Amino acid sequence: MAQIFLHGQSGPNQQNRFELPNHKDIRTITVLPTITKVFELRILEDLTPILYGTRGKKGIIHTAQQGFRPGAGCEIQLVRILNFLEQVRSLERENRAKKIPVRLRQRVHLTFVDLRKAYDLVNRDLLLAKMLGYNLDPEIITFVAKFLATSAVDVGERMRTFRGLPQGSCLSPALFNIYINDLISLVSSDSCKLLLYADDILIVTPSQTTMSDALTKLSHWCTTNGMEVNKDKSAVLVARLDRRTRAPSITHIESIPIQRSYKYLGV
Repeated sequence: MAQIFLHGQSGPNQQNRFELPNHKDIRTITVLPTITKVFELRILEDLTPILYGTRGKKGIIHTAQQGFRPGAGCEIQLVRILNFLEQVRSLERENRAKKIPVRLRQRVHLTFVDLRKAYDLVNRDLLLAKMLGYNLDPEIITFVAKFLATSAVDVGERMRTFRGLPQGSCLSPALFNIYINDLISLVSSDSCKLLLYADDILIVTPSQTTMSDALTKLSHWCTTNGMEVNKDKSAVLVARLDRRTRAPSITHIESIPIQRSYKYLGV
């Protein structure tokens, strides 16, 4: 059976065809036989230590990405953010103790970025190229290529999909983490911190200029990788750690609105 998947002899199950009344906005859904799911889980078991590392060995996926990482979760991500903000508050208390003028104290800018239909817009050829770039096992890459090629929907006639990661697949989160991984090193710097939970992106910078630069890099990455920022569901929060610090006079940074609050990871 493994050779069937690896050498492309399998295809969509004809019994799993379904009709969609309107195919303008199609989302790929996997309806796979049990044996395929077994191989999918096996591949994920092989990938997990390579992607996320083991004791004493660093994984491919940057530690800034906490989505679907073994031992991580939404609660841990929120604690990481709170700990980071507490470090910033400690620095502000030191600045206050040193009597540094308020006008010289930097605000903390937090931009919550929502990618529009991120999983659905993954460029599969680019994903496979990135997997090759990370020197993953060729047999794993071949399986993933054949696995993605079996995604199809029926809109009156059989239609093959050429982009996106299948919903309902246990492999999709790991594959997406591979796809977005290079964004972290592109945008991160000493003055710009990224925290990711799957496709939920948080950018933290000390100034408006640094945030603008980070968002410009993010925009370039999205253009190259076929992604799109959903500006209606993204927001910038400006944390004034000292009440005497003036509120920002602008309303947007790189077309993303500045807001007073934002619901992150359901909180």
